Amino acid sequence: MIGRGIAALALSLSLTATAHAATLFAGPLNPNLNEERLICSVTNVGTTARNVTIEIYGTVSGVGPGVVDSLGPFALSALDTVTISAATGFPDFPHVCKFTVPSKSVFRAVACVGTITNERTCVPAQ
Repeated sequence: MIGRGIAALALSLSLTATAHAATLFAGPLNPNLNEERLICSVTNVGTTARNVTIEIYGTVSGVGPGVVDSLGPFALSALDTVTISAATGFPDFPHVCKFTVPSKSVFRAVACVGTITNERTCVPAQ
């Protein structure tokens, strides 16, 4: 009886631990007004599809500080990358990419400032 109770407790704790998401942040970066955007990209380097959410935090015209754009949650396939971007219009305010993933060990993420075809500056998520 005690062995079953311990096994049930261990299973319960392992299921609880896997349900918690990890958070990665990249930035802050300041896009300028010359058509630059904040670009947030995340790659699943694991072997199975996993859920991910991307959020851009900052300040935009008429909105104020907060979530500028978001995507997800959605299943990101193994060895696949997804990107979102936002033009902000406020170069004096920093912007941050937030990535919510099930595990930091199987995701790589980056924030860049630039145009869609020409990134000027990139920083890795931590």
